[in-house]
This record gives sequence, C-alpha cells and structure tokens, in this order.
Amino acid sequence: MIRLSWKITTGSVAAASALLVFSWACGGGGNRGPTAPSFADVSGEWSGRTTLEAASGCGCLSDNFADVIGIDKYTVWDISQNGAAIQGRFWDDWFWSWCDVTGTVGSESFHAESTSCEQEEVERTCDENGVRRDLVLASISWQGTVGDIYVTGNWVMTWDCFNPRNGKAKGALTLGGPFSIHRGATVAGG
Repeated sequence: MIRLSWKITTGSVAAASALLVFSWACGGGGNRGPTAPSFADVSGEWSGRTTLEAASGCGCLSDNFADVIGIDKYTVWDISQNGAAIQGRFWDDWFWSWCDVTGTVGSESFHAESTSCEQEEVERTCDENGVRRDLVLASISWQGTVGDIYVTGNWVMTWDCFNPRNGKAKGALTLGGPFSIHRGATVAGG
C-alpha cells in the first residue's frame, strides 16, 4: 500500500513537473508573454539635405543634371505616427513641391513613399537641342536607418517621360541619392 501511494505521488510530481516545463516553454514562466514590437519614434518635424547622386533616362533630359550631381538641396518633413505606420508630407528643393507620404518604421528602419504631390506634371527642355518632354511623377521612395535624432538613407524619384507632340512614352527619368534629416525644421517653400 505504501508502495502504491509512492507511485501515485511520484506520478503526480512527474505530471506537475511536466506541466511546469510545458508552461515555461510556452511563455508562461514568470508571467512573461510575447514582447511587443518596438518602433522608432519619428513623429514631428525634421529637416536636412538630399543629395543628387545619379540621374538617368528620358534621353537628353538626364544630361541636364550633370552639373548638379553631388549638390545638396534642402528638405523638410512633418510626420505623424501610429505604431509602425507613418504619414505626413515633405518639401524638397529638388522638385519644389509638397508631397504626401505614407510608410513604416521599425526599431531602426525607415521606409516612405509618396502618395501625391502638388506638382505631379512638369515640362522640361533639354539644354543642348531644345527637345521638349512632359514628365509625370511616377514615384518617390525613401529607405533609411533611424537614430536618436536623425534618419539617413537613400531616396529615388521616378518620372514617366512623354513626347508632348504625340503623347508617346519615351521612358523614365530617375533621380536619386543619399539623404540625411534631423529633428527640428524650418518651413521652406511655403
């Protein structure tokens, strides 16, 4: 009888031990549940510089940018944030327009894309031969790394290129380079 009682007690201890190990392995140990994801705080006003590093496409129009490769332009951002989701607008001296953006942030990552700009269609003329092209903004994207008071990374802007006489597509003009923004802004461009 004592022996049977011992077996029951041993079985109960083994069952309780197994339950404790299972509970611990499933996150029940010490009341530790899943860790909430962390997002960098990028809400507020930012300002800084964008640099044109490359221009290509749309025939001779990309040649117009040869003299400004390596030049910095001013940019200002106003961002609101809800968890990982961001939205807001930015001004950039490369295209003299306010643009709306949406995007996401992680603990150190930043991604934003333009959803619309005040100036989405422009006409440009090649410097050398006077060829005219209509440009329609296709996309602007920003990829970067978030620090305590800065965001750095790269931007790419693409314009669809058309012949204004017949409306035929003539490729795309792509501009891009690095950017660096920091907390605090001075309003630019109106």
